[in-house]
Amino acid sequence: MDVDADFSGAELLALGGAGVTAIAAFLPWVTAGVEAGPVDVSASATGIEGLGVITLILAVVVVAAVVALDWDSRGTFVVAVAGLVVVIVGLGEILDLEGAASPGIGLYLTVLGGIAALAAGAWGHRTESTDATAGTAR
Repeated sequence: MDVDADFSGAELLALGGAGVTAIAAFLPWVTAGVEAGPVDVSASATGIEGLGVITLILAVVVVAAVVALDWDSRGTFVVAVAGLVVVIVGLGEILDLEGAASPGIGLYLTVLGGIAALAAGAWGHRTESTDATAGTAR
């Protein structure tokens, strides 16, 4: 399988974003530490223990849209919307943290993966629109 011949740059970006999002669901999303005199206590929670389940499902949706749907306006729309929802979930979790809690690497990677999927959907839609316009001008 020749990846360059089978997938466009936008599709590869979408798949990469989905991969990062999927991996991020299993990484720490929240870390918290408390110092009580000579004792330091820290804890972390992975994404899969909360809203990471949603982002993991959306990563699967992105992969399915790239592989199963034609990379047309329907497929690019699905990828862009899924990426946007991932970004909203990730940023929402970051902004909701309070007190001793701080975002973990998983949250940052979730937002990054969502941005990649959103950008891929927009790029693919723009390319698809340009191709359609060029095809009708002939």
